[in-house]
Amino acid sequence: KCLHKDAIKAWTPENPNTDVPRMDGDTQVAQSAVDRFLITSNYLSLNNVTLGYTFPKSMLNKIKIAGLRIYVAGENLGVLAARKGIDPRFSMGLGSYTTGSGIGTSYYSAMRTITGGITLTF
Repeated sequence: KCLHKDAIKAWTPENPNTDVPRMDGDTQVAQSAVDRFLITSNYLSLNNVTLGYTFPKSMLNKIKIAGLRIYVAGENLGVLAARKGIDPRFSMGLGSYTTGSGIGTSYYSAMRTITGGITLTF
């Protein structure tokens, strides 16, 4: 069959003991807001990380450099959340970016950025 696994378990008179509502073609029912697909909004994010190394002056005196530091930095490195593909850090409730039904729009995570650099002092 070409049905989602939930549709196969949907309520019918023969299958009354299920947590999947009956399939209904009524557009008012189909377009109404329900809490069936709500999931937790808990998340863990790794926003900013910088790793760097400053070379000791004793090492740099030999090559006549006053200071040397190298680093790599990352932003928006990852989000662990129950909901995949949608960033839980953005509000999906009532706000300036809502649909006509009062249900907020969804946002994808910000782009991951990795940068590096060298600070050299003579």
